[in-house]
Amino acid sequence: MGSPTYELAKYVTTKLASLVGKTSSYIKYSYQYVEFIKNAKIDPGDKIVSFYVVQLFTKIPLDEAI
Repeated sequence: MGSPTYELAKYVTTKLASLVGKTSSYIKYSYQYVEFIKNAKIDPGDKIVSFYVVQLFTKIPLDEAI
């Protein structure tokens, strides 16, 4: 809060929130990933990428970060 891009980030967050979990590639739990890999048809040039996101916006105390 209070940063120059705060309002933009808030707007983007509201737009992205409605999309979370609505794609065929979305995997929430590790057991879903295991099942996905077991059944995946992967071509030689394909790459599997995984992102582990805990929080989009962290709360880092500014004084400690500086």
